[in-house]
Amino acid sequence: MQTTLEQIYELISEAEVDKALKKLQGALSMANSELVNDVVLLSAQYKKLQSDIRKGILDYNQETLASNRIVNSLLSLVDELKENPEIFDRFSKMEWQMEQTMMVKKRMELSENSKDSLFLRMAYVREKKLTLVALWIDGSPDANTYEWGMLVSLGVEFDRAESSAEALEKLQTNEYALVISDIGREGNPKEGLDFFQNLPEDKKRIPFIFYGGAFDKGRGVPPYAFGITDMPSELAHLVLDVLERKF
Repeated sequence: MQTTLEQIYELISEAEVDKALKKLQGALSMANSELVNDVVLLSAQYKKLQSDIRKGILDYNQETLASNRIVNSLLSLVDELKENPEIFDRFSKMEWQMEQTMMVKKRMELSENSKDSLFLRMAYVREKKLTLVALWIDGSPDANTYEWGMLVSLGVEFDRAESSAEALEKLQTNEYALVISDIGREGNPKEGLDFFQNLPEDKKRIPFIFYGGAFDKGRGVPPYAFGITDMPSELAHLVLDVLERKF
């Protein structure tokens, strides 16, 4: 979390107040902190100030005074958070899980803007308390430990299956709002895709997300599937899509 606070200080020093507020709002929302209300209020004040500046309502002195008040309030809030890092325990855990899975999967590091947007979206979904029960099919489930933890934090409850036979049995006996599946397993490099295409039509209506590294991106999303990716951040966005559309 120290890195995030340092980034916010840097944005403020570069007069990027809007970006600093956005980054802080995402972190505090994920942290379930009541201080997020202070950031939302400051954001509203800053947007109103920018609107007044565009309209020419304020003179230079008024503009400077209003801007300084917002910046000083933001700096005071960041200083307060610096003294109470435990507020960010939940956010820090989520951020760490994302960074670890990107590193383990050897994926390109997320840009700050992409990460901020993702965490703001996660915060919105968590605030709505959206939940669903999903089935994760993977022949090597331990390879997805960090992704698993990240999605559970968003409100997803998982069952696991390590083979197509086990997955079919669970699909026939349980109700799922989402299925995440690997692509290659059980000696077949496209077992996940074959399994999906051979399912009864009613089971194909469940949003299926394929997650793995062995697929041709040029072929796009498999017919009837909800999405396919090898990027942990894209997996998170796809699951957020399902959560938001389902409820």
